[in-house]
Amino acid sequence: MRRALYLEQNWRRQNPVGSHSRFQTLGRPVVLKMLPGGKYMVSVIKNLELDKYTLVLWDLDHAGARVPLTGAMSTTPFLKLEVKYAAVKGFMCIVIAYAKPPVKKDNVDSTQVRVVCAPLTVLEDLSGLPGGSDLFDESLELPFHVLHESWTTCDVGQLALECMQSQLVLLVVHRPRALVFHYLESGKRGNLLLGPVHPYTPLRHSIWSVKLMPGQNSVLVSRVLIEVGVNMDSTLFVLDLFMLPGPGSSYKHPMNIGRQVISGLHVDGFYFSDLETSWFNSMHCRDGLLPVPGNFQPPPLSIFLTTRNPRGFLHCLLPPVPVPNEVVKLPHGRGWANRYCYQLPAAKVERHTWGDEYARPVILPGAYRSLVLMRPHLRPELQKEGDVTAGAMEVLRFCTFATKAEGYDKFATPRTLANFSEEEPKNDPDAMQVEEDQPAPVVEPMAVGKRSLCIPDIPSDIAWKMMHGTTSLAFDESVGKLCVGTTGDTDVHVLDFGGENWEVPLIQP
Repeated sequence: MRRALYLEQNWRRQNPVGSHSRFQTLGRPVVLKMLPGGKYMVSVIKNLELDKYTLVLWDLDHAGARVPLTGAMSTTPFLKLEVKYAAVKGFMCIVIAYAKPPVKKDNVDSTQVRVVCAPLTVLEDLSGLPGGSDLFDESLELPFHVLHESWTTCDVGQLALECMQSQLVLLVVHRPRALVFHYLESGKRGNLLLGPVHPYTPLRHSIWSVKLMPGQNSVLVSRVLIEVGVNMDSTLFVLDLFMLPGPGSSYKHPMNIGRQVISGLHVDGFYFSDLETSWFNSMHCRDGLLPVPGNFQPPPLSIFLTTRNPRGFLHCLLPPVPVPNEVVKLPHGRGWANRYCYQLPAAKVERHTWGDEYARPVILPGAYRSLVLMRPHLRPELQKEGDVTAGAMEVLRFCTFATKAEGYDKFATPRTLANFSEEEPKNDPDAMQVEEDQPAPVVEPMAVGKRSLCIPDIPSDIAWKMMHGTTSLAFDESVGKLCVGTTGDTDVHVLDFGGENWEVPLIQP
């Protein structure tokens, strides 16, 4: 409770304060993924001497220091990493999904997709060992258990992992237009082959990003529409909601249950917040990992669209909508709760643009608070094959952004960056074209209104390292921690916005 008060008061500052700590890894951290609650983190570490990659699971709350609990080495990188808390055969586990680079298999380029899990009870036992465990081999032995392994000759675009109606589901995007759902407990799969977008049937379409929606057994899909041979002044995207196919089912050109067309913008990136998945899993998982009162509604779903010409981002919101006359039973005798769902179209909340066309935004999205980084284009000298810094970005600016107020206007002061416009761009169309037969969602008034991007107060040494090369980022909105890997060293740097390093003003009633 004390930490939550510190964190909430800190986010309300014009310059939120972030304390800095670090811990050493086995090499260069190239991927970081934090699990909700801030105790566990999964990373991919590049060993610069052995030219190997290590998948490491960390205990960030270990007494005295952060320690690696277990891991596995590989000569090839772990790609498209996804991590979740989930119940597997009655045991709460950390589930990890990843893909490997394509290799020749029967003279055809094939990609391996794998899902492994580690029971929390085993990890807690390993936490009691001095210095963690020494399980760093290539066989993924205990405490990891292999849940799924498959090969595909398709181009794997994205992985998504979620507990959907008490079933653990792995979604594999087969670009350009196929979605493959693996039901891990039954071993069966379902398929969706997406059809043309009416009335843009002549245009080619390709899946850009996906998000599984656990509370309503559906998937949110963004697709880009392209006219071959035509240099379009703006990009054309479409957001669709589809129901999941059942195990063993396959559908060609499925009907959507919601659609929104996005035009008039040069969109070059989509980001979805993920806090509502933790809420649904906490409410409905068999072990009740994070108990949540039944009278609370789930968090909103934030959608960020990054743009160019001009550079900036558009923040849209999908608020939770109660389903009339429907309730769900909570585990452990906690009673009943209203059922909520998310519906398209999303409401445009706010747009930010700036004049520096080389300051490309990177969003670490949150339901209530997000982090915004601005990066230039990659330096040409970093485009060297095998260079571990080739994927690094130079952070020009680092800001916090309040995505939804909770009864008051957060960050309601003027903008602090001189190159940010003081008002919304004039003659700026909504840029969110919606089909006429789609009803507009009801958005609470407190969710709409101007909020500023604020520059956090962080130590100069980590700011310098981020500016000269950031290789990986992981943000846990629930505890206010940001983990950063840089090219300057082999440490993981932790920026904690919920630490007790400032005085907390009294909350006025």
